[in-house]
Amino acid sequence: MKKIVLFIIILLISCKTETTNIKDTQELKITKQIESTNLTKIIANQSSNEEKGLIKIYENNPTVYFILNWTSKSQKSYEVINKNDFDFYKLNGKVIKAKIEVIEERDFSGKLKIISISEIIN
Repeated sequence: MKKIVLFIIILLISCKTETTNIKDTQELKITKQIESTNLTKIIANQSSNEEKGLIKIYENNPTVYFILNWTSKSQKSYEVINKNDFDFYKLNGKVIKAKIEVIEERDFSGKLKIISISEIIN
């Protein structure tokens, strides 16, 4: 009788460990898929295109932002990584049309490089 109880306990412990390992493996696969998707999204968005955006520099903050859909609640703010290539302080608060290269993209933010400015709209 003691052998049967001992056998059942060992069996239950081994089943629980195996289930945990399967769950951990599934979570690891899902994490790898998400990382792979995000990396693909970042790489895919590294193409150059022309966009209209608002240049914004906040007081006491040297970061330059290029904001898409600036009049909408669903605006996207991109940090400009090459802020020294153009005189953005003169363009602060102005809408420009620029050729950009998106380096990193998230839901409502990201990082980009401004390649050229084709037009200052206002």
